[in-house]
Amino acid sequence: MQAGAGGEEVPQHELQLVQQDGQTKLLLSVKLPGLSSQADIQLVCRSSSISLTVPGRFALLLPLDVTISDAADSVKFMRKKQTLVAKFTVISADAAATAAAAAGNSSGSAAGAASSNSSSSTGQQQQQQ
Repeated sequence: MQAGAGGEEVPQHELQLVQQDGQTKLLLSVKLPGLSSQADIQLVCRSSSISLTVPGRFALLLPLDVTISDAADSVKFMRKKQTLVAKFTVISADAAATAAAAAGNSSGSAAGAASSNSSSSTGQQQQQQ
């Protein structure tokens, strides 16, 4: 893992575009080693980016090549695996990303380069516009 600007680590993560019930969904999985509770996790989703922070430990900013809803469909922290999984509805996507999801290619082109900069906000899991 890399160190972020504030000393936080950029956690290992994976983005997947999948088809579910006739809609394209963006699945985000973030490994947060050493975390036993979701209490400190701050998740902020905007139409074109997702940021996740655990103050003093982890920081992740993901610009997206797709437009997602401003609120997650679901967010779950799996304590045993120390992994956060969030699902978002894709509102619009470029043709390549949509074709990849339709073909079952889970890599798609959902995200641009990840950055360690993250805007911080309060609360356990927040969705903002």
